Amino acid sequence: CSYMLIHGISADITVLMQTREHLKEIIQFAPSAIFLHDLKGNIVLSNRQGEKSLGYSQYELQSKTVFDLDPKFPKLREAEKIWKEISAESNKSLESEHMRKDGSRFPVEISLSKVKYEKEDHILAFVKDITERKEAEEKIKKHATLLNVAQEAANFGTWTIDSQSGLVKWSAGMYTLFELEPEDRLRTYDEFFRYVHPEEKEAIIEASSKMGDEKSVYSHDFRIITAKGTIKYIHAVTDPTGEDLSEAFGTFQDVTMLKENERKLKEAQKIAKIGWWSFDATTGVYDMSEEALTLFELSSDEEVTLETITKIVHPDDLQRVKELITRKISGEVTSAHSIEFRLNKPGKPKWLLTDSQPSTVNETGLLKIATGIVQDITERKEAEAKIIRSSTMLRAAQKTAKIGSWIRDPETNIGEWSEGLYAILDLPPDNQPKQTVDFMAYVHPEDLPGRQQKAAEMFSGEKAVFTDEFRVVSARGVIKHVQTFIDTTTERVPEVFGTVQDVTEIKENERKLKESDIRPSS
Repeated sequence: CSYMLIHGISADITVLMQTREHLKEIIQFAPSAIFLHDLKGNIVLSNRQGEKSLGYSQYELQSKTVFDLDPKFPKLREAEKIWKEISAESNKSLESEHMRKDGSRFPVEISLSKVKYEKEDHILAFVKDITERKEAEEKIKKHATLLNVAQEAANFGTWTIDSQSGLVKWSAGMYTLFELEPEDRLRTYDEFFRYVHPEEKEAIIEASSKMGDEKSVYSHDFRIITAKGTIKYIHAVTDPTGEDLSEAFGTFQDVTMLKENERKLKEAQKIAKIGWWSFDATTGVYDMSEEALTLFELSSDEEVTLETITKIVHPDDLQRVKELITRKISGEVTSAHSIEFRLNKPGKPKWLLTDSQPSTVNETGLLKIATGIVQDITERKEAEAKIIRSSTMLRAAQKTAKIGSWIRDPETNIGEWSEGLYAILDLPPDNQPKQTVDFMAYVHPEDLPGRQQKAAEMFSGEKAVFTDEFRVVSARGVIKHVQTFIDTTTERVPEVFGTVQDVTEIKENERKLKESDIRPSS
């Protein structure tokens, strides 16, 4: 399990919790679900958010145990060991799954604290629904997979090297990859070697030695520093040929975007934190828990006022925050509400969410007391940005290589097309579910029988990689040559996915080349 810690509010509750009424009042403030149970797992108290998230009434929950709510939670004997390890100073956190009254389940993060309640040890559980985060992670994984397929289908550059003379020949794509001009010709291996990242040179020497010792195709990844100083990740595939290994050739592929996506996906999720606050309109002063002060990056030694809060809010978000505060103080807004904003600090933005409970007003209708919760939502905002960036990179890669992609549910035969596939078929994107027959409608009549047979093989359930070339007739009546790549072996996503690449220009160039070869010389 991955661990999280919500120490501030649990410590506050330990201090403030003098009576059953105090405890009930405090936990009702939280936007996250909170449950209090004894050391046998029997639910003693819950808050409104907990009842809402599970669909139970407070009365119904008090007849339940944590094992009823969490099917994945260890059985009593093992659970007692976990609870025994927890102390007032030492919390324990984990990811699990909760089950609603209707039987549906959703992923959660749980932070466990030990507190005294009615003179007995009890466990206080803070539960956060992480469905959105899990869905965001899954979208990022799918986009990374589709981006990988698109890159594999495109040929970025090829090279050959004469083992005797050491002379190299590069395709135009290689010069683009290294950010060189065509006139900056690289003629030797040593000239190429100066662009290899210093930390990779030893591995490249070892790989070159392997090429001389083993007559087999192999691949490896390394970094280069281009002529313009850009650091790129390269996936190299090398094939030594000939009995005496007199020549070798290979391909270089820029996988920088892929590596960046992998790095982002492997980043550990930041520990979720939460704190409470209250505002007395009479004095104009905030009372905050230790954790809330930490989230706002404030000192416990200073008095926190409205002016303090407005000074730390990012200028781009300040007007929204001020307007809400004004409406709150005037009594115009008394219901529960939330607002997201950034802190005014250098470097990476820090996003906070404040959840305010219904306000207490005085006899004139003006604000008297406001209470609520603050939590760090930077992780969620970053996940949203990653999805946007990943989608943008995928569209850019497909547009450059004239590639479209599709993804299909093998159970329902329903899927979706990328913008690139719509472009190949000269169609405007309609964002409607697509089936195999929707694509087959554009296959050239002369190629349709063979394509239908190939499709039957692809979707027979056999795990394999399929490639095919055929013609399509676009919505504008243009005949295009396309090449398809379909991988049914991957376990990375449950759907079947593939690419369609427009190779019309390549076919036309091949035709012109053949004509020039057979044309008699004058």
